[in-house]
Amino acid sequence: MHIDELPTPALWADLDVLESNIAEMARRLPGNRLRPHVKAHKSTALAALQYEAGHKGFTCATPREVLGLAQAGLGDDLLLANETVDVGRLTEMATSGARVTVAVDSEATIAAAAKAGIKECVIDIRVGFRCGCEVDEAHGLAQLARKSNIDVRGVMGYEGHAMGVVDLERRRELMESAMERLRQAHDVVGGDLVTGGGTGTHAINTWVNEIQAGSYVLMDTAYTEQVDQPFRQGLFLQSTIVSVAEKFAVCDAGLKAQGMDHGNPGWSGGEVLFCSDEHTNVVPEDTLKVGDRISLVPAHIDPTMAKHQSLHIVRDEQVIDRWDIDLRHWKLLTQHLRQRAKSSTSVTYQIFVFCLHFRKSASPSLIRNEDRVVSKPACSSRFLSNRTFNHSVSDDFSTVREDDHCHCPKTRCPLPIRNVLHV
Repeated sequence: MHIDELPTPALWADLDVLESNIAEMARRLPGNRLRPHVKAHKSTALAALQYEAGHKGFTCATPREVLGLAQAGLGDDLLLANETVDVGRLTEMATSGARVTVAVDSEATIAAAAKAGIKECVIDIRVGFRCGCEVDEAHGLAQLARKSNIDVRGVMGYEGHAMGVVDLERRRELMESAMERLRQAHDVVGGDLVTGGGTGTHAINTWVNEIQAGSYVLMDTAYTEQVDQPFRQGLFLQSTIVSVAEKFAVCDAGLKAQGMDHGNPGWSGGEVLFCSDEHTNVVPEDTLKVGDRISLVPAHIDPTMAKHQSLHIVRDEQVIDRWDIDLRHWKLLTQHLRQRAKSSTSVTYQIFVFCLHFRKSASPSLIRNEDRVVSKPACSSRFLSNRTFNHSVSDDFSTVREDDHCHCPKTRCPLPIRNVLHV
């Protein structure tokens, strides 16, 4: 299939560029000098290519990414470079069979990790404007972690405020200031790991002993503005022109199809004016007509990937494969529960209460059971309920009421079920 035959909007990657970028990074940062960050692409298929290139450890932004890599057999050494106090998710990671290290920056995050049985951590240092503790707090937190039977592997610090700076010298200045704080923290914490950095600083950050780069695999307009980058643009958003005016044209890929926090997408065929929900307005250099296809270049790879279910793999404009973007979102529904739900008979439907820890009132989740969609009411705890509701094919789910309680198996959650969806 040619890329112009894809239903749009469609996300696609140039396989030649992808393979070239992976090989170039493996040459620059071989083996454990790089811990690729999967938040950039959220695909186990792509992570497998990085693994084959010699990068056996991975950086993750969410527990979902950790668990997905573990299930895919890529769990040699996984770092959750993010804080969580969700004991349920931490327990899943601790029992996943993978080597899991988590970032901690407070007594609360250490206590949660210890309760869940996490064995290894890094102390996250605030070297910029994100998570982390102060340098003078690092020693005490390291001691607390060790007393809690958690091995402290070292320190972590992400100079995100420097990452996208175009001017190399200014980027270097910001990076060095941040890394001096990380060095001071490592002096008092100890451990083998000094981890941080990213695509923007991979060539100049010699302060850390492993780099957490991710965007290099496919790139975006934010990084390709940095002229010192050796990596090529490999991610594109295929779109169809659906309307033409005298001075502009409109395509069918808008805000909902791409990350916009780094600005408008790029386009080699002219100027991008603005994006709305489902459209992008462009000023073409050459005449466009309705039905023509254009390839936009996303401004930020990470959220763009998270908006799509799959990535089309292209070589010489021919679609040769499709990879699931299977590490996106935050769902905790494990594979065995998915299989249990799918194996339900047509007469009996099992409704699992899917509890999300980060909202007071969570949206209902859905399980597809053959040709029917079954509602899973949601509560604001964090455990999966063992409640089962039996209904005949003709019944609706009216017996599941808004004021029902989920009765979580560990805590007997007192919180009511919310947002019941009847189907």
